[in-house]
Amino acid sequence: MDIADELSGDDRLASAVVRLLLDEHFAPSTHADIAKAVGLEIDAEMTSPEGPPYGRESRRRDPGFRERILRAYEHRCAFGGFRAALTGSFFGCEAAHVRWHSYGGGEDLSNGIALEPTVHRLFDVGVWSLTDDLRIIVSSHFTGTDEAVERVRGRHGKRLRLPLPGDATPNPENIRWHREPSLGGVFRSPALPL
Repeated sequence: MDIADELSGDDRLASAVVRLLLDEHFAPSTHADIAKAVGLEIDAEMTSPEGPPYGRESRRRDPGFRERILRAYEHRCAFGGFRAALTGSFFGCEAAHVRWHSYGGGEDLSNGIALEPTVHRLFDVGVWSLTDDLRIIVSSHFTGTDEAVERVRGRHGKRLRLPLPGDATPNPENIRWHREPSLGGVFRSPALPL
């Protein structure tokens, strides 16, 4: 029996393999796009953080991480400043891990930034990263529409918006992990010249 037959005959095994591949190698914000690109239908069970399949160890996510990050950044995107509210409710930003949770990234303020969903995805796939002194760097490989290029490349060399005074900024070790492929990071170097 080949691997495909084994996987197609055991839904639990297939689910475990999908979770292992996605959780260990890709940021959660990219899971649905990856599955779609390879023609795989995933469901909540396959990507659920609820319990590891086949006894695999897994760290649970801290449900308070999102709120702590969004509060520290005043629900404002650290990349470009976007913030939206309707009748007192903020929306439009997410809490992003600098060092992915699946790669040992913590659930504290020094490992998170508030980002718009699209900017978060661009961060997770390595379009942009940060220098140790919190300046934005953009991959020289990044391209897109005129609007996308102008918006993202226009932030190159600019400082990341900081959280409220007294709250932790991103830790340089976490930033280096994101920026340096040799440490496990995802940034698509080289960066544009500063």
